Amino acid sequence: MEAEPNVRKDSLCVSMLGISGVFTKEAYTFEQESIKGKVRYKRDPITHSIILVPDFVNVLNKIQCPVLAIFGGKEFIVDWRKTKMLYNETIRRNNNNRLTIKTFPEGNHGIVKCKTGSLKGKMDKLEFCGGYLETMTTWLKENGFGK
Repeated sequence: MEAEPNVRKDSLCVSMLGISGVFTKEAYTFEQESIKGKVRYKRDPITHSIILVPDFVNVLNKIQCPVLAIFGGKEFIVDWRKTKMLYNETIRRNNNNRLTIKTFPEGNHGIVKCKTGSLKGKMDKLEFCGGYLETMTTWLKENGFGK
């Protein structure tokens, strides 16, 4: 904690960690223990990302319903290109092509129009990408989820 005081004060790091700028020793210890796999959830050994769904590829291979995957082209939290490839290799292959993928080039993680995709990247206003809501509405209707 003492070795990285500037990181803990950086506005981007603060927003990514969801803290108010004050990071207690207890919170830091919890974070470090979770990275080492000693706390509640598991992390990917390479990226240290929290694994929310164990054996995710096997889960994807078992999906047997229509799936709509929406990505922002300026996404930086998730590697949407690798995710798209993974979905094509699993869901599309085993789900009779009931996978629809739509990418909004100007969108960030929340499919909000942005210039850079970065948390620090200023958005003029909070506005969904053009066609985002229509894409969901159309897909839902075409797959029997609406009138």
